[in-house]
Amino acid sequence: MFQTTRPARSSRSELARSRAAATASAPITPSSRLNERSGTATSCGSTILAAPRFPGGPPAVSPPLRHAPVRRSPASPLTRNSAAPRAGRLPRALAGCYGHAWWRRLGTMTTTSPDSALPSTLDPSLLSELRAVAAGPSLLALDYDGTLAPFRSERAEARMPDELRDLLAALGSCEPTRVVIVSGRPIAELEALLDLDPLPELFGVHGWERRLPDGRRSDHAPHAHTAALLRGEWQRLVGELGDQAAQRLERKSASLALHVRGVAPSEGEALIASVEPRWYALAADQRFELCHFDGGIELRCTGRSKGDVMRELLVELPRGATAAYLGDDETDEDAFHTIAGRGLGVLVAERPRRTAAAHTIAPSAVAALLGEWLRLAREAARS
Repeated sequence: MFQTTRPARSSRSELARSRAAATASAPITPSSRLNERSGTATSCGSTILAAPRFPGGPPAVSPPLRHAPVRRSPASPLTRNSAAPRAGRLPRALAGCYGHAWWRRLGTMTTTSPDSALPSTLDPSLLSELRAVAAGPSLLALDYDGTLAPFRSERAEARMPDELRDLLAALGSCEPTRVVIVSGRPIAELEALLDLDPLPELFGVHGWERRLPDGRRSDHAPHAHTAALLRGEWQRLVGELGDQAAQRLERKSASLALHVRGVAPSEGEALIASVEPRWYALAADQRFELCHFDGGIELRCTGRSKGDVMRELLVELPRGATAAYLGDDETDEDAFHTIAGRGLGVLVAERPRRTAAAHTIAPSAVAALLGEWLRLAREAARS
């Protein structure tokens, strides 16, 4: 018979000192964060895929984990001038979404002075990075409301200006650039609003719906029990809101949204206060998260986000291709965190605010950015 010699068992204090020494000596990056119980990196039960490298830029990093805070590595050239905000609970205006993913708002964020409105021009550092991204095979992903189309009280009237529509149509026909719209709206609404032929690739309901350029659909569905809870909440609110439900309450495939744009501030606050406590309670269960957006509040099923969309798109890119994401809302921060260090994140806002995007531009500067992208892409196509 073989005899097995067991190693001497270390004391708890020795193990603690050993672990602390190893942690202190090893650099911590998003890809090195481990599950403390199993010692393995996880991302919602999915395998973390290697990120494509950004040519001439910083090395690729794995996407941030979703169930544990991530300490980020020092700022790269694409995330410079960034600073981590104080730990702890953020004010509601900054918190964005409440639920299992609240910690993402504590990541590396660019901060600039909010005292003045942003100019309609592009700063030289953004133009320099834009040349590195757009002058070759690339992905251009954009949010719709607030980024391409101005907000409207009547959501069905939120259409792009003619200039932006023409630029998007030209970019869609420019071979080096892959254009993708990523929105919280259902795809059926995007199809009616975009007025583009052919339509670009579309993601709706924060990534739960997908329409490929050839018209094929590739949608995701929430768990049956979660969908039943969402359906029950919608039925309850329809009864409570009465006549206001048709105009203010929007039911999507994986979320409920309460819209208050266009009503008096006091009335909007009262509407939100009438649903917020119950939605906070539902968000305490990890099936849901509660998000405040520009003009309302939304109860979303967890499991899909704009960050997931960007992660999938980055994996699909051919080797050497680059990417950019433009968005305006708190729900776009997931995408900014995903693309940080792997491409160009641009926040579209009237005034600066805390964001994980590398740059912030005014809504009036979106046309200038798309026009410069189109010029660079056409030059790349000719060369």
